Amino acid sequence: TAMRIRRFVAGLLALLVIGVVAMPTLAASLTYPSSVTYTDTPTLKVSGLKASTAYILVLYDRFEQPTATFPFTSGADGNFSISRFSPDQTDMPGMYTFTVVSAADFSTVTSASATLSGTNTWFLDKRLGS
Repeated sequence: TAMRIRRFVAGLLALLVIGVVAMPTLAASLTYPSSVTYTDTPTLKVSGLKASTAYILVLYDRFEQPTATFPFTSGADGNFSISRFSPDQTDMPGMYTFTVVSAADFSTVTSASATLSGTNTWFLDKRLGS
């Protein structure tokens, strides 16, 4: 009986290993320029997602605080993009992080960072009245 149990466990383990190896993995990626300025109009692209599935794009500011969320559903091809995803004139220079999370369980799927550089005169013009 002990031998029979060992064979059964070994068989289950072999099936598990074969199942894990044969299971396709999704390697999602988020593409956005690593450096942007206020005049840039880049496209944010996410690929390798599960087709027709709900996700949330979370934008973190330079202090790593979430500042905006964009719920979306991936296309039938597992891709999603936002054209002309440019910095707002009220954004301060620094590094910003984009994270895609699953809307079902909020697990992180992929992320990327971009550094916003340049001179922002919005605060001087609007807040200080220069």
